[in-house]
Amino acid sequence: MLSVTTLVNQLTTMQQLALERDLQSKVAYNSSTLSVYSSMLFGETKKEIIANCSLDNKNYPKRERPIYQAILDFYGLKPKTTKDQLLSDVYFAIHEETYETNSSKVKKLDELFHQLKRANLEQESAELLLELTTCSEASPLYTVYKHLYDKYNATELNNNLAYQAFEKLNIQLSNFLNGNLKNYRVRDLITTYKEVRSIHLENVNRVSESILNVSMLLLANYCGQTQLLNENKWDLSNLLEICKTQIKDLPFGVERMFIQNTFDNTLKNAIQKENLEISTLSLRKLELTKNHPSHYNFGLEIAKRSATKQITQRENLISGFVRRITTTISIKQNSIIQSPNRI
Repeated sequence: MLSVTTLVNQLTTMQQLALERDLQSKVAYNSSTLSVYSSMLFGETKKEIIANCSLDNKNYPKRERPIYQAILDFYGLKPKTTKDQLLSDVYFAIHEETYETNSSKVKKLDELFHQLKRANLEQESAELLLELTTCSEASPLYTVYKHLYDKYNATELNNNLAYQAFEKLNIQLSNFLNGNLKNYRVRDLITTYKEVRSIHLENVNRVSESILNVSMLLLANYCGQTQLLNENKWDLSNLLEICKTQIKDLPFGVERMFIQNTFDNTLKNAIQKENLEISTLSLRKLELTKNHPSHYNFGLEIAKRSATKQITQRENLISGFVRRITTTISIKQNSIIQSPNRI
């Protein structure tokens, strides 16, 4: 999952101020949590915050946790299932619960790890496995836990790279569809999509697979790049159903909400365009969530005027041809006419 610092810095300035007021109402006026929050706003790393706020790796999570909870409250996110609650249970088992013996702690944390696996959340187990590795240092299980920690820590790092690449794609797509002067072309979007795919293939797991498939959905729906579906022999209806299921299976949190918002808005766009591939789908009957323009949604901001715009491959070829012809004519006429509309 993304760091709390990243989640804080995805908020607008006004949202950050609102979050700070909420924190001030929930913690003591001299709480170091407020100092940690201020440091996050200045873009300090975890290591810098620990040093500047006189904390250590043991008490830092307890100062950070109220900030994370305030972010969930800001977005109105509350766990609705046992699975949603599980990551919170892991936090409290590591940082808040007391144990009579070290072995009892290992037993509890090991049980939680297996609960994460049964819930398909093992990709979020790096912190838990680090604690198990530390607690079992002198036992025969140390090697096992160390191996698992290395594996799932690599998964977490890789997924954060996937989120970054997905955000990059969303920003490019938003600029492309909204006509912003960023000179993005469909080939640029495809290149970033391939970056997301490469990151996923580096460490295949449920989170990065969901990010990859939603990336594919965005390009297929908004840019007509349905050839991306051919490798899996999907059509748009298959991809929509797959994304819907995979998003539901993501860990509870801000990331899932952002991706769900992206899916909902993309599905609305497909329905508005009367796409024949989804004309008989049960997806049409879904009660879609309302738009959340104030939510970051990994940088995806598509203006209303682009809501029914579909960029097909044929249109891109025509557009490119017209652009090249116009440029050639403009250059030839440059010595005679100074055109203000030159491309």
